[in-house]
Amino acid sequence: MPPLLSLFLLVASSSSLLASAASLESSDMAMNYLEKFGYIAPTKNGTAALRSQEALVDAVKEFQRFAGIRVTGRVDNETAATMQLPRCGVRDKVGFGLDARRRRRRYALQGSKWASNELSYRISKYPRRVKDRAAVDKEIARAFKMWSDVSPLSFTHKKTGPVNIDIQFVRGEHGDGDPFNGPGGTLAHAFFPRYGGDAHFDDEEKWTIDEYTGVNLFQVAAHEFGHSLGLSHSDVRRSLMAPFYRGFEPGFQLDRDDIDGVQALYGAVHRTTKTPSKGSRKPAQPGPDLCQDAAIDAATRTEDGSSYVFKGDYYWKIDTDGIADGYPRRISDDWGGLPGHIDAALTWSDGKTFFFKGGNYWRFRNKQMSKGYPQKINVGFQGIPDNLDAALVW
Repeated sequence: MPPLLSLFLLVASSSSLLASAASLESSDMAMNYLEKFGYIAPTKNGTAALRSQEALVDAVKEFQRFAGIRVTGRVDNETAATMQLPRCGVRDKVGFGLDARRRRRRYALQGSKWASNELSYRISKYPRRVKDRAAVDKEIARAFKMWSDVSPLSFTHKKTGPVNIDIQFVRGEHGDGDPFNGPGGTLAHAFFPRYGGDAHFDDEEKWTIDEYTGVNLFQVAAHEFGHSLGLSHSDVRRSLMAPFYRGFEPGFQLDRDDIDGVQALYGAVHRTTKTPSKGSRKPAQPGPDLCQDAAIDAATRTEDGSSYVFKGDYYWKIDTDGIADGYPRRISDDWGGLPGHIDAALTWSDGKTFFFKGGNYWRFRNKQMSKGYPQKINVGFQGIPDNLDAALVW
């Protein structure tokens, strides 16, 4: 049977896993977990296998590195809790290059991709609990758009005829050898491109849209479609392709690691270069000339991978060829609520961008300001003085 990806909720006995004093050998649940997700070689024919203490400790350490938690080599409380998180059922170690001690890329590629960038999909079976099919169509389209926005891929929803990716909401045994087991078990699974790319969702789950209850359809679908495109799991915890399901996150966006992964398979977004015509592009606004005066107020790279420089009331977008066409532009035109002449800026590891000026700070997600800002620096960043000179992520 081809490798099948399964998103599931791990049900474990906390009594055996959460006992930090328990040895690894006696923790059957941890052993099963490490074997299931590729950290130790599986036993054959159901027979027991003798493994050295060193090999078992190394397996635990490798899992801890991949999960981004403290590396101890023991199934301590943090490790046990991580092993019980809702997660995707595909092995973390798929193909080559997943050893965190050897590989340089954080994302992981399964090894197959689609030959064409123009892909089609169909929702052949809709969820029973969501009566609004148009809403389901919208969420599935949003999930695909997460990937097409950062790659040359395009996705077309077809009602009839052959398609690349078939999407079904089904229950129990549904013909692929990996049956669903009701609420709280397997949430969804998908195939890699070489095996068809289809995605199946457990119809007994409570699929929800923009709610904290139930299972968020958009985020699970976006994760599964990443597998359908050829991406395996990432060891970056904030990545969509991380193995652990985090629940509903308003304003969710791809991490830079997800973008790097899909672009490694299909390339970057293809932008057609055209000769500007009247009204076809916003012209650069009169402003400072960075070539004449390179002093700036701040610079940062936002979550979507765009790099910006700020100076006075203006900002510039920087691409691989230098200053992007149409810049500088006024900060007030595109960064609603952000003043000019900022003191410093940084983008945190969770993708949120912070701007500082005087005694206040603003939080953005790309160019969208979060609600409730600005706030006082001495409240949100206790111990940090006003009127910063610079900010950086260490």
